[in-house]
Amino acid sequence: MAAPSQMPAGIGDDGDVEPVRPDQPVQPEPGTATPPAATATAPAASGATAADAATATGAVDPAAGASEEHGAPPPRGRGRTPLDMVRSMVVILALVFVVVWLLPRPNGIEQPPVDVRSAATAAASTLPFEPVVPAALPQGWKPTSAYSRRSTDDVITWHIGYLTPEGKYAGVEMAADATPKWVQAQTAAPRPTDAGSRTVGGVEWEELYRQDRNRSTLKREADGITTLVTGGAGFDELSVLAEAVLAGEPVAAAPGT
Repeated sequence: MAAPSQMPAGIGDDGDVEPVRPDQPVQPEPGTATPPAATATAPAASGATAADAATATGAVDPAAGASEEHGAPPPRGRGRTPLDMVRSMVVILALVFVVVWLLPRPNGIEQPPVDVRSAATAAASTLPFEPVVPAALPQGWKPTSAYSRRSTDDVITWHIGYLTPEGKYAGVEMAADATPKWVQAQTAAPRPTDAGSRTVGGVEWEELYRQDRNRSTLKREADGITTLVTGGAGFDELSVLAEAVLAGEPVAAAPGT
C-alpha cells in the first residue's frame, strides 16, 4: 500500500510546522539565492509556419504591421461622365453671365478733344499752302483727328476728322495740285459717281457718291487748292461742315519753323 502523499511543510511564525498548499509559492529560506527562472522554448512543431512561430514567440513582421496599420487603398470613385461636365459648364457660364450683367458698363469711350488750331499751326510748315481751321460748328460736332500726311501720288494733304451729331464720320481733305487718283482715293476709290451739285456758302460744290460704300463727297477747286468734304454722313451734314470750311481761317506756320 502506497504511503499517502505528504504535502510540503513550512515553518510558521510561531515555530509550528505548517503544510504548504500547492497553489502557494514556496518561499526560499533566508540566506539562500533565488535560482534564475529557466526559460523553456518549445521546439516548433513539424509543419508549423513562420507566421505561427512568430506569433508564438511574439515577433511581429514590420511590413505586415504597416499593411495592417494603413489598410488597403480605398477603391477609386466612378469617373465623371460627359453629362456631368456639361452640367458643370452650364453652372460656370451662368455665374459668368450674372457677374457680367451686374457690372456697370460705360456708355462709350470718351476720346480727348482734338485741338484743330494747334494741329494746323504744327502742320503749316509741312504744307505748300496755309491749312484752314473750320469756323465754329453747331453743338454735337466733335473733332477726332487733325494732321498733315503724304497721300496718293505723293500729294501732301491737310486732314481733319469729325464725328457728326448723328454719329457719322465726316472729314476735310485739302491739297494743292491734287491728281485724279488722289481724288479717287479720298472719295472711296475707284469710281465715285457724279450725283449733281449744290450751292453751299454761296459757292457751287460738286456732289460725288459711292453707293456700295455709302460714301458722300462735296468737292470744290479754287486757287489751285482742292477741298473735299467727305464721309459716311449725308449731304446735309456735309454741307454744314463745308460751310464752316469756307468761313474758316487759314493758319500760317509758326515763326522759325
